[in-house]
Amino acid sequence: MLSSRFSFLGIGSSSEVNDSVGVSGSKIKPSLSVQTDKDVYRPGDSIFVTIEVANSHDNGSNPSILVEKLSFEVKGLEKLDIQWFSTQKPSPGSKGRRGEHIFLDSSTPSLISNQILSPGAKMTLMVRAILPQIIPPSYKGATLRYLYYIKSTLCGRWMTLENSQFYKDSTQDFIEVETRIPLQVWVIQKNNGLLLEEDQIDGIVPTSTIQTEIYWKEMDGDSEWTRANDAYDSGEDGYDSSRDEISSVSSYPNKSNLNRTFGSSLSLNSGPRLSMKDTSYVEERVGSSPKMMLSQLSAAVVSYDSGTDVSSPHKSSNSVVPSQQPKQTNGAGASMSPEAGAREPVPSEGFTRGRSYNIRMDDQVLLRFSPKNADSTYYFSDTIGGTLTFFHEEGTRRCLEVSVTLETLETINRRFVHPSRRNSPTLTKVQSDHHEVVADLIQTSFLFSIPTDGPMSFSTPRVSVQWILRFEFLTTPKSVDLSRYEHPLLVPEREKSEWVLPITVHAPPPRTSGAQNRGDKLFGLGRYCHLMASESNSFAKRDRLLEIEVAVRKWWEDEDVFRAESRDHLPKPGEKFFSTFPFPYMNGYLHIGHAFSLSKVDFASAYHRLRGANVLLPFGFHCTGMPIKASADKLSREILQFGDPPVFPAQDNLAPQVHEEGSDTPALTGQFKGKKSKVAAKSGGQVYQWQIMRSFGLTDSEIARFRDPDEWLYYFPPLAVEDLKAYGLGCDWRRSFVTTDVNPFFDAFVRWQMRKLKALGKIVKDCRYTIFSPLDRQPCADHDRATGEGVQPQEYTLIKMEVVKPFPLKLSPLEGKRVFLAAATLRPETMYGQTNAWVLPDGKYGAYEISETDVFILTERSALNRAYQNFSKNPKKPSCLVELTGYDLIGLPLKSPLSVNEIIYALPMSTILTNKGTRIPWDNERFLVESLSDSSLYMAYYTVAHIFHDGDMYKGSKSLIRPQQMNDEVWEYLFCDGPYPKSTDIPSAVLSKMKQEFDYWYPLDLRVSGKDLIQNHLTFFIYNHTALMEKRNWPREFSATATRFSLADAGDGVDDANFVFETANAAILRLVKQLEWMEEKLAAESSLRTGPPSTYADKVFENDINIAIRLTEKAYKECLFREALKNGVYDLQAARDEYRNSCGSDENMNHDLILNFMDVQTRLIEPICPQFAEYVWRKLLKKEGSVVTAGWPTSNEPDLVLKSANKYLQDSIVLMRKLLGSKKAAKKGAQFLQSKFDQQTYRFAPDAEIIAELKEILQKDGQAENIYMPFVKFKKKEAISIGIQALNLRLPFGEIEVLKSNMDLIKRQLGLEEVEVYSASDPDDVSKAGPHASLLKKNPPSPGNPTAIFVTSTSVPPPI
Repeated sequence: MLSSRFSFLGIGSSSEVNDSVGVSGSKIKPSLSVQTDKDVYRPGDSIFVTIEVANSHDNGSNPSILVEKLSFEVKGLEKLDIQWFSTQKPSPGSKGRRGEHIFLDSSTPSLISNQILSPGAKMTLMVRAILPQIIPPSYKGATLRYLYYIKSTLCGRWMTLENSQFYKDSTQDFIEVETRIPLQVWVIQKNNGLLLEEDQIDGIVPTSTIQTEIYWKEMDGDSEWTRANDAYDSGEDGYDSSRDEISSVSSYPNKSNLNRTFGSSLSLNSGPRLSMKDTSYVEERVGSSPKMMLSQLSAAVVSYDSGTDVSSPHKSSNSVVPSQQPKQTNGAGASMSPEAGAREPVPSEGFTRGRSYNIRMDDQVLLRFSPKNADSTYYFSDTIGGTLTFFHEEGTRRCLEVSVTLETLETINRRFVHPSRRNSPTLTKVQSDHHEVVADLIQTSFLFSIPTDGPMSFSTPRVSVQWILRFEFLTTPKSVDLSRYEHPLLVPEREKSEWVLPITVHAPPPRTSGAQNRGDKLFGLGRYCHLMASESNSFAKRDRLLEIEVAVRKWWEDEDVFRAESRDHLPKPGEKFFSTFPFPYMNGYLHIGHAFSLSKVDFASAYHRLRGANVLLPFGFHCTGMPIKASADKLSREILQFGDPPVFPAQDNLAPQVHEEGSDTPALTGQFKGKKSKVAAKSGGQVYQWQIMRSFGLTDSEIARFRDPDEWLYYFPPLAVEDLKAYGLGCDWRRSFVTTDVNPFFDAFVRWQMRKLKALGKIVKDCRYTIFSPLDRQPCADHDRATGEGVQPQEYTLIKMEVVKPFPLKLSPLEGKRVFLAAATLRPETMYGQTNAWVLPDGKYGAYEISETDVFILTERSALNRAYQNFSKNPKKPSCLVELTGYDLIGLPLKSPLSVNEIIYALPMSTILTNKGTRIPWDNERFLVESLSDSSLYMAYYTVAHIFHDGDMYKGSKSLIRPQQMNDEVWEYLFCDGPYPKSTDIPSAVLSKMKQEFDYWYPLDLRVSGKDLIQNHLTFFIYNHTALMEKRNWPREFSATATRFSLADAGDGVDDANFVFETANAAILRLVKQLEWMEEKLAAESSLRTGPPSTYADKVFENDINIAIRLTEKAYKECLFREALKNGVYDLQAARDEYRNSCGSDENMNHDLILNFMDVQTRLIEPICPQFAEYVWRKLLKKEGSVVTAGWPTSNEPDLVLKSANKYLQDSIVLMRKLLGSKKAAKKGAQFLQSKFDQQTYRFAPDAEIIAELKEILQKDGQAENIYMPFVKFKKKEAISIGIQALNLRLPFGEIEVLKSNMDLIKRQLGLEEVEVYSASDPDDVSKAGPHASLLKKNPPSPGNPTAIFVTSTSVPPPI
């Protein structure tokens, strides 16, 4: 349903370079496809390419093709941005482009020449080329690109054979087809070329063009490889660089060669030296504020062993003392000289051996950085991070804030940089970032992820691509007296410093049969492995449907098919159809549950559109309320607790198992079993919000941005629109919008709604018990929670048991107050027999002030609950006077208000749970429009939304109206028949158009929703409409009798839905098979039988088409979409198959009937499969316009007699293979059922009534129930399907005539040589049965049930 977000590598398809004209203009172009053997190549690899050329059609409409030449080339290019590089203009007459250099050119002008390709024929070639040993990686940077591609071009002519001679050899018949695909090149460690060889003074990009040999052979077992190219000029003929589209997969260097590229600062394994030999790649950073001084910073590498036990950075140890190095200053002015005489620190937990870096400002060790990995070399998808330990007490400075960024630097060599860029030759891209306030922290950590597709660290003569970790620190000034401030963060001045740690990133090495490095890790190649593994499966049928969907989507968008406009008159019944779906909450992607509910309104809208109605289906996005805010806050708390990105405890990384109630059978493989409630669906089965976001496919750097609630509003709704368009939703996207005050128009609408409800007395200010979030300081309504939906406040009775004086020593601070043990119970009536009170011995309790005189002994949780219910001296802030344990309370004498015992005692119980209970506070201070209230009337907003938004779902930037103009008077006029707002300055034409839109579309015709929304959303939907709008715009009403009847008849209508993947797969096969059948029949259209339908089979098929139209229409009207699919697709295609069998061969099928079947099938399936139907309508049936608006197919009155006759025929063929049951039972059962069947409603009397009367009849006749009951059940079902005819004792057609006219069909179906039909009521015919006549007495025929007699002897004909 939803489109994939990546493409397969190494697959190309043909594209036209020069259209054929003249005679060949109507012909289908030949196809040229190119496919490589791998997704990623490395220097020195062999490239195997499969080229296939096909002359597409073989039906005689296409001539042969003379392939004059088939060229092939492999090229590698360096493309420089001339705004960043100093480049020379191409020499006069050169075809090269400025800033481009072709360093690899392996090509041949022609693999084959002058070969003829007959219609329907194809030829396949295998080509082999070898990449040079030293080449740069594929890279798509900001200033430079290294790209590779394969191109093949076919040149030829159409040739028509006449009298064994070819003619029409003219330039107008010239053909040229080209295919180009990219190559991805990764450079591995041993041949990355970072160390310049003596004969390669320019590094890994050759200065001259390298030419390699090309070999080819035909794709068969006997052919041999043949060399295809010779030396030739290196210039490229006709190359167009604007057509290059190469994905970025960059590559990186050998660790042993780092000194040459990055300077000694990168040789971290060889020593502690950190001075920067060449710091030109460090980009100028943004300056600090005027109050910030840029201090000098130095770092020392500290190697340590797990046996060391040192607790301070200044304690003596076996430290590594580097030799003196000249001090270097980085681009920000921070010192990076090594520390002399550094002492070894204590290693951070989890790092048993490796190195750390002491970060020093002036003479103070400010903090220590302990990398997660001691090695500074990483691979794609590796994690990189570490621990920061702060030494706040070691000096006068204090570190206040830390920022860490993972960056890539693209630095241009100063020899080649453009003069205008010499002061800033480096471009920086931040891959991940982490910021934290650390003034009160001793230790924190961070963790980043290297992207799975690079880029890799590498260097060429013109550019170097490097990775770094950049650390920025904000500290207090050196000389500040911290004792003057309550907290270090209150110090007004700040000093800023910076330290950079270079790292190296490699592409994954090639996999070998041996063990892999790093614990056999796949180095992030899971996606590529998946792609390559997927190649072995055949998805051709699925892919064809996907291609059709893409093409149809473009047609719809270009023609604006689903645009809905009101008309200047009020609609008559059935003239318009306005339906909506609850706008989904945007705290994640849409899922299959959304699609299931949405499909109902989509199918219904499509059906009414076909019926000629003016259809409006809009779609909005809900962002109001707590779930987004709560999720954003969770991310912030997880970062604070676990770092950015967070490193969760190992036991927390395991997702808990969710056991669902009410389901005895597990979902089968490939089946989506929708038994989760919305509560379970929201939880997602994951512990942390960060993990949930990772499951969406977001990177850690992207997830961090979702700490801002607004990020959710701008990220998920556009993706939802894209997915819904790919799904094929027939929506008017101009009317889409998001909620919250981000959308000022909708904000004004909701404000008007709330003010009007308040004015009507529907909203009052009062207190109520509710679920409340102290963290967010607001109520959490049922529809507003990330978890816990459906949970309601629980009422308890509080039993106040007064502590009898004198108080024990532990309670002496409470002298002068009344002290109570307060216990909660759900059964206060049992307190009359109370004998004691239970306390948890190890439990933590407290004495909390309730008033000036009263104190309650409670748990902290219970005290907090009561504080939010005004049971606290300070509301919302429980005040604990004495902390207690259960042991302090054991033995206390108590007075219970209801107990018959004057004194009871507190006794120990070890099974008490003190952490359970519901928080049921109220809030008198603030009121907020929560997510349920603002989603109850927005259907009216849809009617005018396109005037505000017109495609901009946020601010409505295209609108001619300002949000401030939408005051209460305007809303009242639009939606509540209020007077014309005379004070408004909105143009009257615009205001009248808005009023017309609402009056035309309202009331809503259909609202489809999930059953879990009945108790909240749908109820509020009805309340708000009836409170605010005129009665004509209320949701449709039904009588109480009809409502109760509908509810009783609902049956399994609200049962949980099962999405079965096998059904989806079968649908793909069915649709593609149908598509291929139609293409086949249309291609051979002339072979079908012409003339009006005349045969018995013609009339039956024509009748089945009429019946399918009627039944499908009935199902759509009643929103029975599964029934519509059965009648309009399965049954109709079964009728087509039966017709084909009846005709014996395709040539005997009637031309007009087959085309009518295709037309009807296409229209009937359109509401459910609109893209498929649109493609068939336009491409196969060659119809004008869109099937979306083609109208419902017309039909003649179905002939039920003919249907019965055909059913008799088909059943007879089956029944001839077995004997039937008692004919007497059939006759009695049919007579009885006739009296119980209502021909008007097609319904029987209740089953209980039928069974009771039938039992009475059977008892009188002495008949067994097991003979009659199966027959009665079968006949009931048949009568409901086709009507009273099923219960007739006489058939409305002649059995013998039907059988005789279809004897050929019976012979084919049963595999008989001869068939003859006789009448059992004719003595002469019975005598012909000879010795087999006795079978007629044992198994006598009855109306509709003939008796079959099979014989092997030809002397006696087989009576039927």
